[in-house]
Amino acid sequence: MLQKLGQEPQSSEQLTAGTKADPVLVSRAPKYIAANGIIKEVGRGSYVGTQFLCQPEQVPLDANHSPVQYGLRTDKPFFSILRDNARLGKGFNSFMAGYAKARPQWTEVYPYKERLGEDTDASAPWLVDVGGGLGHELLGLALENVPGRLVLQDLSAVIEEAKSSGNLPKIIEAIPHDFFTPQPAECKGAKTYFMRLILRDWPDAECATILSHLRDAMAKDYSRLLINETILRDVGAPWQLTSLDWTMMGMLVNRERAESQWRQILNDAGLKIIKIYYKGIKSVIEATLA
Repeated sequence: MLQKLGQEPQSSEQLTAGTKADPVLVSRAPKYIAANGIIKEVGRGSYVGTQFLCQPEQVPLDANHSPVQYGLRTDKPFFSILRDNARLGKGFNSFMAGYAKARPQWTEVYPYKERLGEDTDASAPWLVDVGGGLGHELLGLALENVPGRLVLQDLSAVIEEAKSSGNLPKIIEAIPHDFFTPQPAECKGAKTYFMRLILRDWPDAECATILSHLRDAMAKDYSRLLINETILRDVGAPWQLTSLDWTMMGMLVNRERAESQWRQILNDAGLKIIKIYYKGIKSVIEATLA
């Protein structure tokens, strides 16, 4: 149907001609498509094509040229928009904190007490939440009798917001850090480095940089990397996750990854997967130095 549309208006009857489609269905479908800006409604039951139909049939690769830039009329990538607009940035952080409360906690998926144990180097953190936002993933742990220090890392503006919120207990140390740079000295050799929904936001090349800094900070035969992310099944992936994959492509020019893709980027970074833990559609990857 869309291939028939050009600059000359066509009615739903014309679009139906030569097809076996139900005319009633064809009369309804263009209204929905036009409401989303893909085609243009120029009269009662009359439509023309738009430049949208001329877009290349390819996966977007440049985070500076994605639907976000078209929609907001900017040349900035998504996270730069959040950094430069305090209202949007605060709203995003609040959304992620609320989203975390509504979903299963990673501690319900991963047996952290059993796997991380009591063998702790007191001179290093027990768990570092890398890019942890307002600390929502650490709040539950703070109520437990964990055997070591809890560290929250994020960009300076986010850490300031977390501190000013009054929600962080004293057991959580909040440290400004950009995960595209090496881990600070006081966070090296931690028992656990934890990331939730971080790597999905970045292409493979950027993931390699993030992972390389964590690899360099990890202690051999001691440190663990936990990645709380979505993993797409190679066959039979549920609609909730495949829809997220399209969302990631549209907003961040990225994707949800299959298990084989996770293994590849971790292997390329000098890390190896010990086990992947699942609970429903949620998962936690446990990795160590290769």
